[in-house]
Amino acid sequence: MSGVFSYSKLHLNLKDVPLFILIAVIHFFAFQLLVYALRKEDLVKLSPLEYTTAVWSIIFGYILWRYIPGIKELSGGVLIIIGSIIAKRNELKVYFKNKYKNLYLRKNPASIDKDV
Repeated sequence: MSGVFSYSKLHLNLKDVPLFILIAVIHFFAFQLLVYALRKEDLVKLSPLEYTTAVWSIIFGYILWRYIPGIKELSGGVLIIIGSIIAKRNELKVYFKNKYKNLYLRKNPASIDKDV
């Protein structure tokens, strides 16, 4: 209920309705994609990435409204990004190890028999 009383002087025009409909449609599709991702992957792997919505809101807030975030918002965003990287570090290690191993094998086909 606090939201109702906080915006007592806020008046919306009829021309704002298409914008709210667009926001609702975008939110609907974003939520559907989130549900799809949660069905396809383990929740433990995706839950740290759910916190990146705060980082995206900081980015879009600056792009759309030129809102400059405070030090608390920036430090929180940095901590979220670091936490996501830490949570994904094992997958990243395996991914880059396989990627560079495949590149090495393509450049040196004679070394396929050897353990790389």
